[in-house]
Amino acid sequence: MSDFIKRANLPDKKAKTVLIGRHERIIEELNSLGIETIVLEDNTDIDFSVRNHADMAALHLFENRIILDKRQSAAAEKLERMGFSVGLTEKNISGSYPDDIRLNCAVIGNKMICGKRGTEPALFAEPFERITVNQGYCKCSVCVLTENAIITDDESIFRKTRDVFDVLLVEKGDILLDGKDYGFIGGASAKLSGDAITFFGSLKFHRDGDKIRAFIEKHGLKCIELFDGKLTDIGSVVPILEG
Repeated sequence: MSDFIKRANLPDKKAKTVLIGRHERIIEELNSLGIETIVLEDNTDIDFSVRNHADMAALHLFENRIILDKRQSAAAEKLERMGFSVGLTEKNISGSYPDDIRLNCAVIGNKMICGKRGTEPALFAEPFERITVNQGYCKCSVCVLTENAIITDDESIFRKTRDVFDVLLVEKGDILLDGKDYGFIGGASAKLSGDAITFFGSLKFHRDGDKIRAFIEKHGLKCIELFDGKLTDIGSVVPILEG
């Protein structure tokens, strides 16, 4: 039996169901691990490099509460049949920054890191302590370890959160993102069980790989590297059920 993940991004047990963009290799890998994948529709109204990124289209708030891009009607219907309470953005996510980052917020316990501009208005009514930063692609830029620890490759997020969380700042680069010079640490990772952080690729190809591994182990977690190759920003995945 699967349960709703109580705290977004922080499963206590093994994730059983996740939301993911169209990344066939990752979907196959996750399915082989017994993780069900609900695949979100591509968004051709935003930059092609992030058109299939889950962190641009879906935001898990807590327990059975999820907000989706208005165009994700098929996923919304499926989630509602599974018992989720699904909200939709007031309009389709489209255009360029900051119009494309309406849901790209990092939920960490009772806190939410979000950009100063572009955030979906409905999120301001949610029961979170908001930390506003200059970087709009917040979830892209944050790997959530625990309620008290994160990794980021964005200096503005680091400056605003270092007195709130234990934060490791790593250098940008060494993460692949289709059509861009580099991707981001949050999009290349996800917590898919209570005791491990999963990376889409191998830390050995990142200049701060050893530092990242040590920081994760410091917080009582282990690293799972899904394949042997450079870390790849796929827009992360959104774990929603565990068991």
